[in-house]
This record gives sequence, structure tokens and C-alpha cells, in this order.
Amino acid sequence: MDVDADDYSCLLQSLKRRRALTSDELRVIAEHDMDDHQGMHCVEEDALDAELLQAQVQTEELEEEEEEDDEMDCDLELRPASEGRPLGLDLGSVRRAVRLTTSVMLREIDFFMLFFTQAIVADICGFTNRQGWELVLNRASYAGVEGVWNEVTPDEFYRFMGLLIYMGFHVLPDMHRYWGTKSLQGSWARSFMSRDRFKALLAALHVVDPATEDNQDRLKKLRYLMDHLKQKCQELFQPN
Repeated sequence: MDVDADDYSCLLQSLKRRRALTSDELRVIAEHDMDDHQGMHCVEEDALDAELLQAQVQTEELEEEEEEDDEMDCDLELRPASEGRPLGLDLGSVRRAVRLTTSVMLREIDFFMLFFTQAIVADICGFTNRQGWELVLNRASYAGVEGVWNEVTPDEFYRFMGLLIYMGFHVLPDMHRYWGTKSLQGSWARSFMSRDRFKALLAALHVVDPATEDNQDRLKKLRYLMDHLKQKCQELFQPN
């Protein structure tokens, strides 16, 4: 095949950029493709190769995403809809869960208490207190006035949760500013909990029993609470 030397060199360079090939492979492919590229300038050739390479990358990324989706679908445990159970929110279970005499959710806290029940909060308080006693042995600053861990109660834990939720809605650059003396939010946070107490609870917070954590479980720090929330979702809501 009679081919201009500059065009041949340009095509070889573009092929090398497309993928790593041996010299013999490059020569065979270049001679085979030269008829299709005859008359094209090297700049046009590079642009064409760039488009082909981009299309190939997009195709490979799409195939990888499809494979990941297939793997996730295989891991999901399908739960068939219970026969005779109405779809959507199960108001009967809701009333039993919060001990309401009406089918209307009157307050936001009523919905919150569907999931963070008194029983689960009592367990979390127990886990946190167990961790707190170990914590004060190494960090005396987290101890109370008498040098011991002040055990958290469900009432205090709900206040702690309220502060966390508030911080999620109203973000400040420094946590200490929530207890600042030059702003209204500082006086508001102090009315619920001191800054040092909040930091102590945040450090000791455990939603699983630290004595029974499974080191083989990658979600060991969340397993107990996660299983509880999944069970409550299945109890209170019937998907179609």
C-alpha cells in the first residue's frame, strides 16, 4: 500500500494513544485502517480517535455500573407484601406504638418516637454508660465533679438528640459556638445541656453493646440500631 510517510507516522501515534500495542500489531492495524482514513489530516485523525476513546470509556463505565447494580439486586432480600394488610402506613401499628387514641399524628415528636422508642433509648443509654465508665479512666475531663461518669438518662439522651438535630439544621463552623455567650443560640443550647456534658456524651455514645461487638461485622458500630430501625419500618409501613 502506497502511503504518505507523514500520514503513516501520524496514524501510528494516534493508535498508540488509543491503546498499548506492539509494533507489529500497530503496523497491521495502520495498513488496514488507512483506506478508511485516506485523505484525513492528522488533526482530524486525532479528533476521531479522541471521540472513539471517549465512547469506549463511557461504554466501559456503563457496563461497570450495570454489573454493580446486578450485584446489589442479588444481595437484596425481597419481602412479599403481606396478604390482607393495607398498603402504606399502618395506622393501627402506629397507634399501638405511641399509645394514641386517634389515627392522627398530632406532633412531630409522635412520629420520632415511633422509631426512637423508650425501650431502644434505654438500651442506648445503657451502652453509652458502659462506654462512659471506661472513657473516664483515660479522659478525666469527661468525668463529673466527683471524678466519676455521670450516667445518662433517657430524658437527657432525648435532649442530646434534640441538640444533634438542631445542629444539623443550623450549621456553625465551630461546635463551641452553639454555647457562645454572644449569640442567642448559645443561651438556647445551654438551657438544655452544658457544652462539656455534650462533648462527654458525644465521645461515649454507643448504639450497640461494646461488650458484644462482632469484629467481623463491618457495621458493628451500628448493627443493633440499624436492625431495630429496619424492624420498625417493616412493622409500620407496608410497601406495594
